[in-house]
Amino acid sequence: MILASERAFRRVMGVEIVGALAAVARENAAAVAARFPERTTIEVVHDDAARFTWPAGPLVLFLYQPFERPVMRAVLQGLVGSVAAAPRPVVLIYLYPALAKMVDQVAVLERRAEGVRAPTAEERSHSYGGRGDTDAFIIWGTREKAPALTSI
Repeated sequence: MILASERAFRRVMGVEIVGALAAVARENAAAVAARFPERTTIEVVHDDAARFTWPAGPLVLFLYQPFERPVMRAVLQGLVGSVAAAPRPVVLIYLYPALAKMVDQVAVLERRAEGVRAPTAEERSHSYGGRGDTDAFIIWGTREKAPALTSI
């Protein structure tokens, strides 16, 4: 979220189910806001992502292998329902995409890019599981509707 606050997003929001972790994230967000008041404010929501109500407007989601299968299924179902109720662009960036096949089955999303990246020396100790090797990523976006057929 801190990195996202450096970019021109209208909102930067994180969802955390554990109250103590949400509180720490809010403290970190406040520290960033105090030091960099020109950045987008970081919002931290203490909620269950499986039941989270997605905000209106275009969405960019960043997931770093945050859920096991049951929660990921509920998150994706909620996203699909939200996009069906209010169609809008969605970009889903998934680092260390262990459940990529689940995302591939979401009809409103299509793969746009994928690859691997090596963490920097500074990031290595914080990499998924402390592995320190390369991290795979996949990016999905909402499917473009097929153009209407016209008669000739």
